[in-house]
Amino acid sequence: MTRKRILAMIIALSTLAFLGSGCHTAAMDNGEEKGGSEGQNLFEVITNETIGNYQQTIIYDVEELTEYVYLWHKGSGRTASTVLYLPDGTPKTYSGEACKLILVSREEFSNYTLSVMYDSETSVMYASSWNSNEGDITIQLLYHADGTPKLYRNSEGVL
Repeated sequence: MTRKRILAMIIALSTLAFLGSGCHTAAMDNGEEKGGSEGQNLFEVITNETIGNYQQTIIYDVEELTEYVYLWHKGSGRTASTVLYLPDGTPKTYSGEACKLILVSREEFSNYTLSVMYDSETSVMYASSWNSNEGDITIQLLYHADGTPKLYRNSEGVL
């Protein structure tokens, strides 16, 4: 993963964590607040639905239009998020179409549950894991060996 992509993910995750904490943001000008942004939406919801043990919310940044998925595990209350990607590996931008991650498989290994999903719009695949002992949850893009995002193909090999 390139440094630019890692930095973008860190910024996105930090922003989502900050928004999820219920804090408000404010613009700063020479160390002074320039009005609160409590009424200003930084993100808009595209879809929000329950899928198995997860509450899945797809959002986009209203300035950059970059799409993100935010998962909340109902059992543990823990959350995870990531940027959504296009098949060429660039961040996905909101096109006006509603999308969601569709569950392909769910497997349990000891104290871990692994869920594999794909983006209904781009077919890009993601994996989410949940540790029942710790309650930790993760979500990440799946890659081919050559570093390109893995795409979902049905049993006939069609996207």
